[in-house]
Amino acid sequence: IALLNYLYNSIIGKNIAPQQSFFSFVGITFSVGVFPLVVLIFLTEKYLTQKNNNEAQQLSKQLYQKGKNDLKQTLTIVPETLKSAPLEIALPDFLYAVSDNNYTTVFYFSKGLLKQELLRVSIKNVAQQLNQFPEIVRCHKSYLINKNQIEAVTGNARSLNLTLTNCPTQIPVSRNFDKNLLV
Repeated sequence: IALLNYLYNSIIGKNIAPQQSFFSFVGITFSVGVFPLVVLIFLTEKYLTQKNNNEAQQLSKQLYQKGKNDLKQTLTIVPETLKSAPLEIALPDFLYAVSDNNYTTVFYFSKGLLKQELLRVSIKNVAQQLNQFPEIVRCHKSYLINKNQIEAVTGNARSLNLTLTNCPTQIPVSRNFDKNLLV
């Protein structure tokens, strides 16, 4: 825009307006363009925050109405190394799993206490091992969650976050994740 204004002033507006340098046009264009840009960013941020908050409230309502499912099934996660024993957890006790390259940390309850176990297995492999359980969903490239443990869904302009039962960590939800799978 500054270049076009400069060319217009140099060619057509020679006799109308005094000659100014190209850098003065850049400065003028920047100073005029900053205000609409800031307003546009503010309005977009406000719209996305409201949209994600409404979506989070709707999901929280659906989760509250659904209730919790207490099936007594056992999850078995087999590590990729033979040195480690498989991890067996009751389905209601599984909270979430988080990936760290070829390792996965599994968070679960044992006798009412939150425990964690580091296993040498990729999150993709864990997801494949647990695919027969519809309660276990992959909500992010690094997270598997037990959707029966979801207490609340919160949102901001960029994403949604899950709050799980007795868990201090907020679990992110990927933007391209189908939110209906959480219910």
